[in-house]
Amino acid sequence: MLPEDKRRLHELEEQVIELERGNPNMNYYDVNMGLDDMSNRLVELESLVNNEPKSGSRRDDFRRRVTHMKTTFIHIKNNFLMLTKKNNINMTLQGQRHQLFQGSTIGK
Repeated sequence: MLPEDKRRLHELEEQVIELERGNPNMNYYDVNMGLDDMSNRLVELESLVNNEPKSGSRRDDFRRRVTHMKTTFIHIKNNFLMLTKKNNINMTLQGQRHQLFQGSTIGK
């Protein structure tokens, strides 16, 4: 359960890093879908932790692990959102530049 989720979270982090590097093989939509899936999975894990018996260290251990994964997820998601915002701003600026210089006669 948790090792597979940690592996998936690490893969998402690597995908965001590849987006930051400008890897043309990475797709924003796919990464966003992965982040949404992980968000849903973390809600499920939180529910499973709450269903564990209250006595014993197993529940505390699971809660600690899930909390750590949630913190890591929030960091990855925030990085993705900042990258997406930056990309959208750059696309808007490129469109404005194109419109500005569309009828330019520089060099003629």
